[in-house]
Amino acid sequence: MAMTYRIPKKVNDSLLILFFTLEQFIPIAIAVMLGYTFKAAMESMIFAIMYFKITSYFSQNHPRGYVEHMLWYYGIMKLKLGAKTPDPMKKEFIR
Repeated sequence: MAMTYRIPKKVNDSLLILFFTLEQFIPIAIAVMLGYTFKAAMESMIFAIMYFKITSYFSQNHPRGYVEHMLWYYGIMKLKLGAKTPDPMKKEFIR
């Protein structure tokens, strides 16, 4: 039996599930499952469609990380720093 693999068109492309990217599919699936669980299927479908439209707009028109950068730029969100990443706002660094 031959194994087939789906190779993305570009190196950084994410996997597609139906016509959703993986980053879009997981929140939509969770919203729909929670909607059916709590008997709010119509509201969850509306939320899922709105989420899909917004994320597809930003993924097509802006580079990755654009929303996080703009939230950080306006002071709404703190900068996510890794364990080895120094804080860019510090003026002195001690090793």
